[in-house]
Amino acid sequence: MKVDNVMTVVLMAVAAAGMLFAQAQGQEPAGQEQASPATPAQEAADELVQGAGPIDYVAGASVTNIRGYAFAECRRLRSVVAEGATSVGQGAFLGCVALRSVSLPSVSGASLPRTAFLGCARLTEVRLPGVSLADAKTSGFPWQTPSQAVVFYLADGQFDRNGRKLD
Repeated sequence: MKVDNVMTVVLMAVAAAGMLFAQAQGQEPAGQEQASPATPAQEAADELVQGAGPIDYVAGASVTNIRGYAFAECRRLRSVVAEGATSVGQGAFLGCVALRSVSLPSVSGASLPRTAFLGCARLTEVRLPGVSLADAKTSGFPWQTPSQAVVFYLADGQFDRNGRKLD
């Protein structure tokens, strides 16, 4: 299936991931009480979530918020660059087992919940140049991630998953 608008494809993938998360929780996604034929948009979203190959999500200044559970269980998500995002919701990247790098240059420490990276076992790089270690600690740093190799690039240096300075 050919989809010309990349942002439309990304938004469809986010919607599909949210529907999958709701179903995994034993809930019916809003508006999905009865099965209906798949639309082309739903088919494209299904392909993104269930298909083969990694997803690299890049958003410009127009995306200012990554909502809670936006990418939850998106097992193909490999990287995220969201230049305009100023806040991230609870569990935004929950269970993104292939996620390796995240760059959120506009996020502040107070707008990044502790559970943002929960279940991201392959996460190796988180770039948050607008967040100091002191700010990060007030929002629950270290953020929960099972990855032993993760490095947090903050405003005042590089830190391991326990908050120890690396540079």
